Amino acid sequence: MPKKTQSNRTLISNLIWIIYLPGFLYAVAQGMIAPVLPLFARNLSESFQLIGWVLAADFLGQVLSDVPAGYIMERIGRKRGMIFGIVVMAIATGLIFLATAIWQLFLLRLCAGFGVSLYSVARHAWLADGVDPSARGRAISVIGGVFRGGKVVGPLIGGTVAVTFGQRPTFLLYAAILMLPMAILIFMKDPNEAAEREQLAVKAHKKESHFKDFGNILRNYSHILIPAGAGVFFAQMVRSARTVILPLYAAVVLDLDEQQIGTILSTSSLIDTVLFPVAGILMDSWGRKYAIVPSFVFQGFGVFLISLSTGYWWLMIAACLIGLGNGISSGTMMTLSADLSPAESRGGFLGLWRLIGDAGFAAAPLIVGAIADALTLGASTIVLAFSGGLASAIFAFFVPETLKKEAVGAD
Repeated sequence: MPKKTQSNRTLISNLIWIIYLPGFLYAVAQGMIAPVLPLFARNLSESFQLIGWVLAADFLGQVLSDVPAGYIMERIGRKRGMIFGIVVMAIATGLIFLATAIWQLFLLRLCAGFGVSLYSVARHAWLADGVDPSARGRAISVIGGVFRGGKVVGPLIGGTVAVTFGQRPTFLLYAAILMLPMAILIFMKDPNEAAEREQLAVKAHKKESHFKDFGNILRNYSHILIPAGAGVFFAQMVRSARTVILPLYAAVVLDLDEQQIGTILSTSSLIDTVLFPVAGILMDSWGRKYAIVPSFVFQGFGVFLISLSTGYWWLMIAACLIGLGNGISSGTMMTLSADLSPAESRGGFLGLWRLIGDAGFAAAPLIVGAIADALTLGASTIVLAFSGGLASAIFAFFVPETLKKEAVGAD
């Protein structure tokens, strides 16, 4: 029993220093540019379609690099993958300070997407390997809560900096903040690193083709990836609404400034943060679907309310409902994919899983831009709201429950 307690304490310490604290700082930085980036892009172009491409660029970068990132991570290790990903994000986003054309902004966000992909896949693999399935929902929901906590602080900082000093300095501050999680990961010793090094050496000697492994995953797990992947695609589309459609609707239709938009985003994320323990309890006690299905119903309805908003407080109510839904979905996609991923091909499977989800994130701004230019921002909002209902239906009827009874009993 004392040995188990010590093991739990070691795991909690590792989670805090390797996953949660760096994740929080990363989320602060990401949240900081959320109210600024759409408006910065609008200063460089009046076309909603071009703005949509910019807002989709980092997700397009992730789509292009998710599968390669999984294999790169398998070669260099989990912790090095996280460090390298952070470095790429910091450099690419910091250089936006110098951007003077919309194509420059697009390319820099595309490069940042590679860093996001490598960091996220490596972090996800570390969690999948290091946490027992019986506690996986709670452990991963915490990273969801930590991420949301960072997004409470980030938009407030970003909106204030943009209003006080201008939009460009927020991108330099983003890069400076990311130096902190990079330093923590460099100096924090990972107790799994020695064992991981041995596994990497074995894999290097096998010299098997990554494309062959990728083909095996598609062939052996297509029955899982097709329905679950469709659900993830639409889930990530509706999730993207808060950072894509809400700031644009607030600025263009309601004429709100960066500070007001940042306050709305932070309030929504605060509700997220408060509810993440509920997500973990639902997933580990009742089942993954008990958190997943209702969460996207709430989010879809909240996104629909954006199109009906006529002022600051109506938009705040819509954002809070989105926060409620997103809060009870905290860590659900990561937990589900960790449950489904095979231990022998985890990096490739998780990379492919992220590719599907990031495709949903990337599609949303492109759809918003195209429909907004052709019709209105309100019409594009309704399309994103509908994707929330589709996600709920797919997960309810076509994806199996992955929480096993023996796992519940073991807890």
